[in-house]
Amino acid sequence: MRDWDNFSAVADDFIPEGDRVVSQGAYRGVNKPTGKAMPAPFAHVWRVTDGKLKRFDM
Repeated sequence: MRDWDNFSAVADDFIPEGDRVVSQGAYRGVNKPTGKAMPAPFAHVWRVTDGKLKRFDM
């Protein structure tokens, strides 16, 4: 975080399928050394068992 201002990760969509949930969204931030904004899309896979998070993959 030392290199970023206003860093965030915002999920826009959640797609459930069995024991998996895929979240889609974007990382955003401004790089301190360059002053350039960075939007970067992401998809994360969450595995859930008995209502509890068991695994997280980026």
